Formats: sequence, C-alpha cells, structure tokens
Amino acid sequence: MLFLLTIVSLIFAAACTKDVPDSEKSYLDHVLADYKAIVAQYPDAKNYFVEARFSLNSVIADTPIDAIEAFELKTMCYYWRADKGCSEIFVCEHNLQTGEREIYNYQSDIPWVGDSQVSEKNMKKWTVSLEEALDSAKKEAGDGDGLNTTMVTLRKPVYPFWPNAQYVVGGAAGRRSHVFIDAKTGEVTVIEEDTPEGSAEYFLIEDLSIIADTYDGNEKLGYQLDIKRYMSEIQFELNANMDAPASTELEPVNITYVYHVPAMDGHPAMLIQAFRKSMHVDANLEFKEDVVSTPWKNEQYIDVTITDVLMGLSEVINEVRQSNVILPD
Repeated sequence: MLFLLTIVSLIFAAACTKDVPDSEKSYLDHVLADYKAIVAQYPDAKNYFVEARFSLNSVIADTPIDAIEAFELKTMCYYWRADKGCSEIFVCEHNLQTGEREIYNYQSDIPWVGDSQVSEKNMKKWTVSLEEALDSAKKEAGDGDGLNTTMVTLRKPVYPFWPNAQYVVGGAAGRRSHVFIDAKTGEVTVIEEDTPEGSAEYFLIEDLSIIADTYDGNEKLGYQLDIKRYMSEIQFELNANMDAPASTELEPVNITYVYHVPAMDGHPAMLIQAFRKSMHVDANLEFKEDVVSTPWKNEQYIDVTITDVLMGLSEVINEVRQSNVILPD
C-alpha cells in the first residue's frame, strides 16, 4: 500500500508541474515564460525585467475585446555594467502565431531610461493579464483617443510614479489620453495631456493639413495636385547629434515634408517640398516646387491618415539610443 501511494503521489506531482500548453496560456503566462527563457540563457538578466511589448492584430478602440489578439511579444531585461560603462540588454522576440522564439543580448553606451527594473519577487505579484487589462480599458477609457493603437507595453514607468508595473497603452505621441492599467490591481488610470508646444508632434497634423490645402482643390500651379496621397518622407534636422548627453536636450530645428506626385490629369511629375524652419507656432511653411523628368522609382508612400498613430520623434530618439544600433553622428 505504501508503495502504491508513493507511485500515485509521484504521478500527481508530475501532473501538477506539467507545463501549460501554449494554447491555454494567457499573455501574462507568455511574458513570464519568455522572461524565464532569457534568464536560462543569460543568468545575469535575473531580476532585471524592464519591458514586455505586445503587438496587436487590430486597433483596440475599433475592435471587440474577444477579437483582439497579440501576434508578437518582445520581452526585455536590462542592467548597467559599471565595470564596462555600458548597458546590457537581453531580448526575447516571440512570434505568438508560430511559437518561435529568438533570444539575444547586446550592449549600448546609453543607460536605459524611462522604466524601473522589476524583480522576480514583484513580477510574481502580477495577477492581471493583457486580456483583462484591455477589457477594463475598453469599459473605462473607451471614449478618448488613448486606445487608438495596436501597441501595449507592460512596464513600470519612472514617471509618473507607480507602485506596480502597468500595461501602458501606446498610440500617437500627440494623443490627449494616456491609458495605464495596473498589472497587480487592474485599476485603470487615464491621464489627459496636451502635446508640448513646439514639438514635432505638435506641428505634424497641422502642417500636413496646410500642405494639402495649399495644392489640393485649387490651381496654385495652374493645375490641381492630389498631393496628400504622395508623401514620401518627413526629414527632421535636430539641434545636436543623436548621441548628445541627454535625449531630453534633442529637438528639431528644421522639418522637411517631401512629396513625389506622379504625372496625371494634364500635369507633369512633381517634386514638392515644404519646409518648417522655425518651431514657433506663428511661423509659416515655405514651399519649393520642381518639375521632374523621370518618375519616382520608389512607389512606397506614407499614408497620411495614419500619421497620428505613429511613434513620436522623442520616442524614436529614445529607441535608437537604447538599441544595439551604432549611434549616428
């Protein structure tokens, strides 16, 4: 009888420790599993979780909660190596559709900014999964513009201060509503914020409207141009090199909007450029119009209807500074 009880207890223990199948895991289960996978490969990453970034299949505001799925998860750990004066960054990129993982490590000369590190002890306090967080956000923050995004990041921002890690809903840098869901309590917080005056995001939508109004629907050049469909670039000139001591010191001093308009409806192919040479609200755009003899070979254009959900310039600068990309001069 004692022998049989021992066998039964061993079987029961094995059943209790068996991994949950991927199909039954919550997105929080995936985060914790990917963190463990990073630590298994890079033990120095233990207790240094900083972010888990979810890429969703559809805009949160426009999609029923049961139809929202994450197709990609990027989990990151970080610590500063004082002996070498560099950041150690550990990454797990997880394709949630195929189950494939890629785990790697790189170094950066720039310290990680914006997030507090979260220990394993505090990670174990998380009880709210992404599914629950989005359900709560849809119910409590669905009226603002804070859910017009396909990106959510689980992290503990340095500012504003939070006692626990938050699901930070992404979106346009110029949005008014910033949505946070507590990963321990599930509490939803919405912070209303204006876009900083003089920032690139402050001018973006207004400038694009001015450019379209200047050429579309009138005959400024003797013919009408459907210019808004053919934006190819927005060029930012910064006030200092991107490896400046502090990213908060970096700001645009010039912005150039570039349009390649193909020949049609009786007008030649055109290169239209609009220049903002001052970050003052009352400064005017300057324009340059050139007829081109050969069509633009690159037929990829920027859809101006989605520019309000792109990352802001300040976010891009921070991403580059924290990445494994060699900083440009």
